[in-house]
Amino acid sequence: MPPQLGDVIVHAHHLLAEVLQAGDLAVDLTAGRGRDTLFLARQVNTSAAGTVVAIDIQRQAISASDQLLRQHGITLCSNGDDNGVWLCCANHAASGQLLQPLCRRPRAVIANFGYLPGGDHNLTTTAADSVTAVAAASELLLPGGRIALVLYTGHVGAAEECHAIEELCATLAPQRWNRVRLQPLGRNNAPYLLALEKR
Repeated sequence: MPPQLGDVIVHAHHLLAEVLQAGDLAVDLTAGRGRDTLFLARQVNTSAAGTVVAIDIQRQAISASDQLLRQHGITLCSNGDDNGVWLCCANHAASGQLLQPLCRRPRAVIANFGYLPGGDHNLTTTAADSVTAVAAASELLLPGGRIALVLYTGHVGAAEECHAIEELCATLAPQRWNRVRLQPLGRNNAPYLLALEKR
């Protein structure tokens, strides 16, 4: 069955796949259940020269991601300078501190904001933390790289988070950034995608 037009995750993956190459560094700011991390690992070929840094504040998310990656034979590593996937149990607001010391910069970054699917809906990303993470990603991203931000609108604090992220994206200089918003029409509280491309 083909993907639905309104599935913004599919569009996010497509936009990142267009720029990712084997050997690249990619970042998943919100590892969740590991699906985006697995996608990135396949794109950068972590069994050869690619690296994915996947971050999540919840130990449950890191464990779920670890299990999914191992099921698919993905190599894990213990730091962001090795080949494989580095699973970091940390707040995504600390992503800049985690990525800054690495010997290379990311070509693609993805984030799914909100709460862990199947987890506690009271544990969510927040406006302040998410803005800090996106700002760091935009600074570190390679020219020609892309950031895919999937925003959810139905949980407590979502409106503030979406507004704060959109405000940050609006401050990015159009001479240096291409910005696209993709949102399903006629669906209340549907997630939507903000895609950023660094020139």
